[in-house]
Amino acid sequence: MARGICTFRQRDVTAAVKAVEAAGREVQLVDIFPDGRIRVSVAAEPVKSLAEPEGEDATGQNDFDG
Repeated sequence: MARGICTFRQRDVTAAVKAVEAAGREVQLVDIFPDGRIRVSVAAEPVKSLAEPEGEDATGQNDFDG
């Protein structure tokens, strides 16, 4: 049985995922449809920035500082 025509490329999926991550969102799922459409599902909440560690407020103090 023949494989058929490839309707997408890996670089298309990679570009879509990188665009979502650059927007600060976390990729949950990537769907690729037989007609070549790519759907990227994202998390409901934005990804936390590395610049704002958990437990610290805007002053840089965290819960453990006295």
